[in-house]
Amino acid sequence: MATLNNFLDILFISIGAVFGANTRFIIFQKLEEININRSLIILAINTFSSFLVGLFIPMLSQVRFVNLSSQLISFVLIGFLGSFSTFSTFVYDLFVEFNFFKALKYFSLSLSLGIIAITLGSLMAN
Repeated sequence: MATLNNFLDILFISIGAVFGANTRFIIFQKLEEININRSLIILAINTFSSFLVGLFIPMLSQVRFVNLSSQLISFVLIGFLGSFSTFSTFVYDLFVEFNFFKALKYFSLSLSLGIIAITLGSLMAN
């Protein structure tokens, strides 16, 4: 039974990751078409993703079924939002696009907005 649960978790993570990565790609392309700065797009997507994490986690406590809860976590948090908001793109932009002080400013802004977004999402969910 444990092997089946592990397989289902991997399946849900994989499906969520496909949707998350493609959603990010589509949003990125649409925002790039209207000439929004690449770094601002990444900042907006990561902040929105943080908001969704903050919104989703309190809702899990309302789910009564343990298996469903595990599968929802696998699909939404790890799969979808893990692929929707990628840390590697954020770090790449820090490395390539900015000098040290601009990178520090962008990092601080991203981290602050992420924490604020999670808090707002969590407050809205309660």
